[in-house]
Amino acid sequence: MPVPHPESTVRFIDKIEDIKLLTDRISLCISECQTQMQPALYVDLEGARLSRNGSVSLMTILLGSNEPAKDIFIVDVQKLRSDAFQISGHQGQTLQSILQSEDVLKVFFDVRNDSDALFAHYAIKLARVRDIQLMESANRETTHARRYVSGLGRCIEDVLIGTQRDAWKRCKANGEKAWNPARGGSYAAFTDRPLSADILSYCVGDVQMLPVLYEKYDRDEHEWKELVVRHSQRRIALSQAPSYDPFGPDRAKSPWTTEENKLLDSLMRDHSGQKHYFSARADHDELGDLCVYDYNDDENDEYWCDGGDNDFEDWTRCPWQGPPS
Repeated sequence: MPVPHPESTVRFIDKIEDIKLLTDRISLCISECQTQMQPALYVDLEGARLSRNGSVSLMTILLGSNEPAKDIFIVDVQKLRSDAFQISGHQGQTLQSILQSEDVLKVFFDVRNDSDALFAHYAIKLARVRDIQLMESANRETTHARRYVSGLGRCIEDVLIGTQRDAWKRCKANGEKAWNPARGGSYAAFTDRPLSADILSYCVGDVQMLPVLYEKYDRDEHEWKELVVRHSQRRIALSQAPSYDPFGPDRAKSPWTTEENKLLDSLMRDHSGQKHYFSARADHDELGDLCVYDYNDDENDEYWCDGGDNDFEDWTRCPWQGPPS
């Protein structure tokens, strides 16, 4: 199974000239990715209570390419503010125009609060987004298994194995201790400069896994892709509505209608003879020491509600108002 490359290059962007160089680098990447029909950008935002009611401190961007080592950029939105999105490079592109482009495929995990914050604070209307959280949900075998969406941490832990998973979990835990008020941290971890090594590693660790998850969950069926595209765009539209609640209690529920679930059930049945990621009967040799859950088992309901980490399905049930992303 694919894993993030240990030699990926990370650059911190906090100057106007850096933004110009970044937009030109992205423009080149877009041309390559459009030819290869693959995502150009994998994006994740961080900030204090990331939403219309909070702030955007950092935007982490991983460039899509066929090279094993990916370029990762952490944009200091707190310092650059609107300049981060409005300054253009020699190719005439800005981060705003790229994020809003219908021609550039961008990947997020749970795009809702990222979209909410970008729209509220910088009038950015995301377009052509694929939401990996929806892709993962649409890969499950039954309607019952799709009741709730899964969090990023849960997905990553189910993909990595052994020492790689242990290292990622340590990185994640150290970052959360720095920013998470429920774990003794403070949102100031995202606003203090220079950023701590734990916060930098936290930003990189999540976005570095997005291409791995995208490759894992992507499917070829046209009807499946249409559902993911439709609901990814619907999430963006809902996040821009005045009534949107960034930390509402219903956010952990899956978005699929009865008819859409029937379609997904049918698509999954068509592939029931193939080895599938969510089957409790998966090949142990392939998954190593990965802990495999049976998503179809009623007795595993507590799996979604343990309240013990930064996963989306957990933090929506906590008394505090959730993580920054």
